Order: sequence, then structure tokens, then C-alpha cells
Amino acid sequence: MAVEGAFWHPARLRVVLACLAMANLAMSAAILWALHGPGGSGTLMDFSALWAAGRMAALGEASAAYDVAAITAVQSEALGRAYEREMAWLYPPFLQLGLVPFGLMPMLAAQALWTMLTLAAYLTVCWRVLPDWGAVLAGLAPATVVMLAVNGQTGFLLAAFAGLAMAGFVRGMRGQGGLHLGLLAMKPQVALFLPLPFLMRGPWLALAVAAGTVTALVALATAVFGAGVWWGFLDGIGIGARDLERPDILSNQATVRAALLIAGAGPDLAWVAQVSLALVALTILIRWRGLPAEALAALAIYAGIAATPRVMDYDLTILVIGGLFQARRIMAAGGPGWEKAVMAVVLLLPLGDLLSGMPLNWMAAPVLMLTLLFGERVRARSVAAQSGRATGPSAG
Repeated sequence: MAVEGAFWHPARLRVVLACLAMANLAMSAAILWALHGPGGSGTLMDFSALWAAGRMAALGEASAAYDVAAITAVQSEALGRAYEREMAWLYPPFLQLGLVPFGLMPMLAAQALWTMLTLAAYLTVCWRVLPDWGAVLAGLAPATVVMLAVNGQTGFLLAAFAGLAMAGFVRGMRGQGGLHLGLLAMKPQVALFLPLPFLMRGPWLALAVAAGTVTALVALATAVFGAGVWWGFLDGIGIGARDLERPDILSNQATVRAALLIAGAGPDLAWVAQVSLALVALTILIRWRGLPAEALAALAIYAGIAATPRVMDYDLTILVIGGLFQARRIMAAGGPGWEKAVMAVVLLLPLGDLLSGMPLNWMAAPVLMLTLLFGERVRARSVAAQSGRATGPSAG
């Protein structure tokens, strides 16, 4: 196995990650102060849609949240002037159940609480996947942390659910991971392939638990809000499909399709590239299903994000969870220095995307996927070489 260079010593890595983490936290605080501090612009960010959906649900108007004009009116009332953005509500109704308590609070206080709770859950899961302070620092290192802290989106929560689901797969215990796999139905496109390791390797009971979780959530939302709320949700899906082409949303997507459209390619070519990448990612995941559990968990996360036609830049926080499973594999079996180097560079891709204005984020998942596969080849060759030495002819 390749010997680690001095740069990759764990103590030095923690220092680098700590610097990135502190920079992100400072940047988040500065932006939030500029928006909401004395003399700030008061601009409402993405959380306003989550808050408004929770508030409308609390008032018995859950279905109306899927009406862009209706939810914009609630956002405008909170802002005290006309809300200048169009922020549609696209999540399934059962998420509104969890947002009701936030909708009963003043919006800024609700966003602060939401961010603290979801960030705490995400960092706790980072530690659970890899019990090391470096894992927590790695969780805070990518620029997606700034996006989520400022916008108040669901990325921290989704990453936490994905981490718990795949931790259950890695443990291989009956039913573990199924609950959180089911909870990922709140935004299934970011967990596109996570059920496949369970399907290919088990525990299959987790899939039954996931299906039961989704069924229970749908039934509860229907009982509380009425069956009509699902018609609103279907309309919301249509709005979301239309909005895929909006320039402001297109620029925030982390897909090869969006990157090609931004570069001036035609829609047909962009979709062909996206579908092709999805098929390649799916083929790789199936072909490499015999990997050790940690590596397969990471690969499922990477392949799913590479394949999905709609993933936003702030959703890429889920890749950190995949990286921590990959790090567990490296710690257990070793790995070449370049594998860690590539993982570190990918941490900086969101920052490069922000600073350059170029669509770079779409590369993160495919690059991590290939890095993991080449790293596994190196590990397999090392094991074969050690086995050959151990079984070779003895001297004498």
C-alpha cells in the first residue's frame, strides 16, 4: 500500500479542515448579519418557503401552499412588502407536518432554530459515521455549509438521513436504516440509488421498513390535511419541472445537464448526456456491488447524485457523508495519497463554483465515484501482492 506523505498526516489534515470550517462559519455569520442585522437588506431566502408552508398548514391551508400566488402572499406579509422572488413549495405534504411548529414562530427565529437543529443533526451523524473530530470538521468544510446556513434549505437534514440510512446498511442489522431511508422520500431525487445496496445485499427488512415509513407518512398527511393536498402536490411537481429551465434555478443546479445548458448546448444534447451519465453510474453501482460495505455505501451516494437530473448545489452536502464512509474504508485498508488529495479538492469545488461563476459542482459526484473505484483497485492489488508474498516459496 502506498505510504502516506507527510501532508496527509491526520493532525495536519485537521488543521486544514478547521481553517475551512471557521472560514465558512465566519462567512455565514457575515452574510446573515448583512441580510438581517441593523440596516440589513431584510431579503428573505429559501427558508421563507418552508416557513410559509408550515404556517399555511398550521392555519388549515396546507393545499394552498402549492399555489405560488398564495404562498408568495404569505411571504410578502412576513416581509412587510412585496416579495420579489418566486419561491414555490415543492416538497411532499408530510414535510409540512414537521414544519408546523416553525410556521407558528416569527420567521427569522424559526430559520435560526431550523438551521441550528438540522446542522446539529448533520454533524452528529458525521461523528456517528466516523467517530473523529476530523469528521465534524470535514462536515463544515465545503462551501455548501454557507449556502445552507444562509438559505435555510433542507440539505443538512437530508445528509443526516442519508448517513443514518447507510450506517444501517453497513451494520447489516435487520431493519436498521429503513426508517431514515423512508424519510428521504421528502426529497427522493437526492437519494436516488440508496435503496439499491439494501436490495442487492440486504438487509431486505430495511426496505420493508422504508416502505412502511413512507406509507405511514402519506396516511398521516392525508388524515391531517385531506386527500386534496396531494392534487396540490402534483401541481407543485409540474411547477418544479417547468422551473428546471429558469436561469436563476439552472445556475444553482449541480448536474451535467445544467452545465451543458449554461454552456450553450441544446436541450436534447443536455438530456442525452444526463441520461448517459445516469446509466453509467447505475451500471457501475451494480457491477461493483461486491465492494466492502463502507465503499458500497459511499458509491451509492456518489452514483445517485451523479445520476439525478435535479440536484441543487446546496444538496451536495450529502457527498460529505459518502466521503466519510470512504474515509472509513481508507482507514481500515489504507489508500494512496492521491485518493485523499482528490477528496480534498472536491471539498473545494463548491467554493470554486461560487468564485468563478463556472458550473463546476456537477463534477463532484462523478469525480468522487471514480476516485473510490481506482482506490479500491489499488487496495485489491495490495491485498493480492501481500497474499502472494505470504504463499510464496520459503527460502532455504
